[in-house]
Amino acid sequence: MSVEDRLAARFAAERKKQNKQTLFNLEETTELTHMGQTLSEIEKYEDPRSDDEGDDALGAEFVKSAHFGGGLLASGGPNSAQSRKEWIDQMIADSKKRKYDARKAREETLEMTDKLDDDYKQVMQIFKDADLMPAAAAPDPSDEYDMLVRQLAFEPRVGASERTKTDEEVKREEATRLRLLEEARQLRMRADPEEAGGARPAVHRSADDLDDGFLLDAKPQQRLELIGDQLVVTSELPDVPLTGRQAKKRQSRLQRQRDAEEEAEQTLPEAVTPPKAKLPTYKKLSATLRALLPLEQTRHLTELVMSLDPQLSPGNKALLISLYEMLLRYIGDCCRRSGAAADTGSPGGGQVALRAVDALVPLLYDLTQRLGDAAYLSWVAWLRRRQAAYGRRRRRSFPGLETLLPLRVCGQLFPSSDRRHPVTMPAMLMLCQMLAECRVTSRRELAAGLFVVSLLNEFTSLASRYVPEVIGFLQSVLFTAVPSERQAPLAGHVLLPQLPRGPHSSLLQLTTSCAGAPCEPLLSLSAVESEAPLTDAARASCLHVAASLVRQLAERHGQLPAASEIFGPLRLMMAAVDVRRYPDVLRNKWTACLKTLEGISSEKTTLEKNKKRPKPLRLYEPAIEENFDGRRRRPGSHEKREHDKLVHKYKRQMRSTVREVRRDNAFVARQKLTEIKTKDDDRKRKLKDLMASLANQEGDFKRMKRQK
Repeated sequence: MSVEDRLAARFAAERKKQNKQTLFNLEETTELTHMGQTLSEIEKYEDPRSDDEGDDALGAEFVKSAHFGGGLLASGGPNSAQSRKEWIDQMIADSKKRKYDARKAREETLEMTDKLDDDYKQVMQIFKDADLMPAAAAPDPSDEYDMLVRQLAFEPRVGASERTKTDEEVKREEATRLRLLEEARQLRMRADPEEAGGARPAVHRSADDLDDGFLLDAKPQQRLELIGDQLVVTSELPDVPLTGRQAKKRQSRLQRQRDAEEEAEQTLPEAVTPPKAKLPTYKKLSATLRALLPLEQTRHLTELVMSLDPQLSPGNKALLISLYEMLLRYIGDCCRRSGAAADTGSPGGGQVALRAVDALVPLLYDLTQRLGDAAYLSWVAWLRRRQAAYGRRRRRSFPGLETLLPLRVCGQLFPSSDRRHPVTMPAMLMLCQMLAECRVTSRRELAAGLFVVSLLNEFTSLASRYVPEVIGFLQSVLFTAVPSERQAPLAGHVLLPQLPRGPHSSLLQLTTSCAGAPCEPLLSLSAVESEAPLTDAARASCLHVAASLVRQLAERHGQLPAASEIFGPLRLMMAAVDVRRYPDVLRNKWTACLKTLEGISSEKTTLEKNKKRPKPLRLYEPAIEENFDGRRRRPGSHEKREHDKLVHKYKRQMRSTVREVRRDNAFVARQKLTEIKTKDDDRKRKLKDLMASLANQEGDFKRMKRQK
C-alpha cells in the first residue's frame, strides 16, 4: 500500500473509533427542529403541537359504556344481533373518529394562534413606524397658561418650613423670653456667683506670697533668636542645648514655612479692595454737625457709621472706636453750649443742643452694642477725666451739664441694676461723692444737687438699692425750708458736712406768701447753669421736686428694718415747715408726702433663733423578717444589690487582670534576663577562646623566634 492509502485507512479507522465512542453525541452544527421549525426560530417553547398529546385519553361516557357492566351486556343481551367482532370494530372506528376530531380542532386552534401572532406583529410594526415619525410641532409658547405650567414644573421645590405660630404661642414665647431676661437681670443685681453659674474659681496663691503687691508676669517673655540669616522672635524657654541636627531641622522647617507663605501670596488672586474710609477730624466733624438739624445729624452719622463697617476693612474697627470717642466729646460740647445759652438768656440755642443729644442716644446705643468692651473702655476713660477735673477744684461744687447730662446718657446705655458694672458703678460712686462733698449755697448748687438725686433715684429704681448720700442731701435741703426758730432742735439730724450754716440755712424760706401763686412741679435744665438769685417761685419748685423725691424713696424703702430711723428726720423737718404760705399744688404734695412718712411703722421685731423640731430618741426595734430562710441578705433594693454584685465582679476581674499582667511582666523580665545572660556567656566564651588563640599564636611566635 502506498503512503496515501495507509494515511486514508488510518484516518478511516480513527473516525470509526471516534464514532463508536460518540454514538449518541450530536455534532455542534446539528440544529434541532420541531414541526419544521428550528428551536432557535421558536421564541417560546410553549407551543402545544405534539401529535400524541391527549390521544389516549378516554372519556367518562366511553368508560361507563365499555367497562363495569357495559359492552355486550348493555347492548341488548344474548338476543342482540351484533356480535363481539362487530362491536370491537365499531369501538375502533369510534376511537379513530374521536382522535381525528380532536386533531382537527387542535390544528384549527394552532392556525388561529398563528394568525393572531401575524396580526400582532403587523400592529407592532405600525407603532414602530409611528415612533420614527417626526414629533409634532410644540405648542405656541406665547400661551401664558402653558408658560406658567412649564415654569412650575421646573421650579425648585421649597422645603418644609415651620408652621405659622398662633397669637397665643407668640405671646407665650415672648413672655418666656422676658422672664428669662428678668431672671438674668435679678442674678446680676444680686451678684450671687453661686446662682449665676457656680462658685468662682479660687485664684492660686503661693505659700511664699509676701502680699507686697508684686505680680510676676505670667506671659512668656519674647526674645530674638538668630536662625541662619534671619532673626526670629521666640518664647523664652529653658536653655536646652540644640544639636547640629536639631538646628538644621528647625532652620529647614522655617525655610519651608517662608516658601509656602511666598507661594501662597503669589497664587492669591488680586482682590478688589474697597475704597479706604476716611474719618474726619473732630473739629471738622463738629462744624459739620452744628450746621445740621438734630435729625439730619443722626442721618449723617448713620451714613458715616455704615462707611466704617469693620466688614469692609479690618482697620475700620479702630476708626469706629475713634468716632465713638468723638461722639462722647460732641455730647459734652452740646451740653456745654446749652448751659452757655442758658447763661446768656437765649434758651432757643440750648433747646436745639439738647434735642441733638436726645437724637444721638439711639445711635450711641447701637454703637455700644457693636463695640462691646471698646465702648466700656471709652466710657471708663471719660469718667476718669471727669473725676480728675472734679478733684482739681479747690472748692467742691457740682459740675455743669457737660458732666451731668452724659452721666444720664450713661444710665441709658448700660444696665444700672447690676451690682458690679465697669461703667455704671463708677458713675454712681462719682454722683455719691458729689452729694457728700458739695454744699448747697446757691440756686445753681441746689438745682444741680436735685438733678444728681434724680439720677441716683433712676439708677437704683430697679435694684431698690439704698443710697445714704441721697437721704443726707435731702435732709440738708429740707432743713433750709424750716423756719429759723425751729432749726435748733433739728440741727442734730443733719450730717455735719452737709449742714447749712449762716445765711445758707434759710435758702428755701419764702419771703412772701405764695398761697395763690402758681407752682412749677419740675425744674428746667437751664437752672443747673443759671447764676440768677433765688425767687419764691424757684424755691417752691425746688421744694416740690424734693417732696416728690422723698415720697418715691419712702415708698421704695419703707419695708426696710431701719426705715423709721432713715426717714424719721425727714418727717420731723417736713412737719416743722409752715405749709400755709405755699401754693396749693405744693401744699397737696407736701401733705401726701408727710402721710407716706407717717405710715412707716416704727415697730421692731426681735431676732429669734429658728426653732428646731425636737429630735426623737432612737428606739431599737428588732428587725423581724416575715419569710426567714436562714440566709443573710444585704439591705437595699434589687437594683442596688445587682449594682453591688457587678462592682464586686469588676473589682475581682480587675485584681485578676492586674495579677496576670504582673506575672506576664515578670515572665518577660526573666526571659530578657535569660537572653542577656546567654549573650554574656557567649561573649565571654568567645573572648576566652580568642584570648587562648592569641596566647597560642604568641607562644608559637616566640618558639619560632628562638629556633632562628
